[in-house]
Amino acid sequence: MVYNDLNPALYALFKVLKDPTLFQRFLEQLERQDYTQTTFEAAVVYLRLHNDVPDSDEDAVALACAKYQAICMSFNATQASYRTPTPTILAAYDNRLRTLLAVHERLVDYNIQVTNGDALHWMETASAGDVIFLDVPYLYGEQEERRVKGPAYGAFDWDRATHERFLAHAEKTAAKVLICGYSSTLYDERLSASRWRKIDLGSVAKSSARTRQGQKRPGRMKSFGLTMTLMCDYQITKLSKRPKYRFRRRVKRRDGLPPPYWGKREV
Repeated sequence: MVYNDLNPALYALFKVLKDPTLFQRFLEQLERQDYTQTTFEAAVVYLRLHNDVPDSDEDAVALACAKYQAICMSFNATQASYRTPTPTILAAYDNRLRTLLAVHERLVDYNIQVTNGDALHWMETASAGDVIFLDVPYLYGEQEERRVKGPAYGAFDWDRATHERFLAHAEKTAAKVLICGYSSTLYDERLSASRWRKIDLGSVAKSSARTRQGQKRPGRMKSFGLTMTLMCDYQITKLSKRPKYRFRRRVKRRDGLPPPYWGKREV
């Protein structure tokens, strides 16, 4: 199994999460730095200055820490603005650090190969027996989930032409393909209904969606949700409702909502 990412910071993060020695150094460095605006701003600056694949293990740990802090300390994980912590947010941040051990163990147990490359290359070289799961940069535009380009993807963001080139590869690749993202007219039009199956994973409450609908403070957040979907080009067994509940619980935990708002119990 392979985890591939073109973004050097995400590549470094998963490389560090897999390696036992680097993972321990990663945790130690994070524990030395508190959740503060100074830490967040330093992480953002470090990411801006380091856009290449790290040459050494020390650089890999530093880049991984900066990426993790920029994501976890920013509003909506966009890395654009600092998210002022509340007791609930601080508790969630500490709990997230502890869950990294499970991520490390999963990467080691499954012997995941961490690589840095272009996803289109993997699609071109894949065989009929391969399965490729793709979580691509979200399409931006006036009618899309992302209305403008932001810092989350940085230099590795995709414009509309890149999305169209990707969709052409998705139609031609010999591998089985799953594409995760928000519902999009472009993807619905380009991926033929005769080959592709669209699975609704549930709605995610987003402030950008509420703003587009003309209200700043709606009574119910989920009324302004955006639909998360999974596109697959092969027949899979029927999904139970449990993955949807798990997905919604993860989103609500990430947004700092207390347990009563999480929905049905995850078992």
